Amino acid sequence: MPKRGGIPWNKGKSKYPQLNDRDWLYQKYWREKQSLNQIAKLVGGGCSRDTVRYAMKHFDISCRTLSEAQEGIYLYPIKREDAETFVLNLLKKEGVIK
Repeated sequence: MPKRGGIPWNKGKSKYPQLNDRDWLYQKYWREKQSLNQIAKLVGGGCSRDTVRYAMKHFDISCRTLSEAQEGIYLYPIKREDAETFVLNLLKKEGVIK
């Protein structure tokens, strides 16, 4: 049975129980505004953002637009050092780097 990101293509069921629950996934992504990376961390067990995205696609849950994703983020001129610190902290928070 071919798999992609832990979800069998022919059954549409994830090995991660939370990702089989449309309401839970919708709640985390749209109501709590969590990113795909944050949801993958919550699920745990090696779950990736791609696996979360695949589950969202399976349940026909749309992704936020860029403007929706950036809602509440204010961009303003800052010093280069501050920008580097901000980006590093954001990457750490998202689990991209340690």
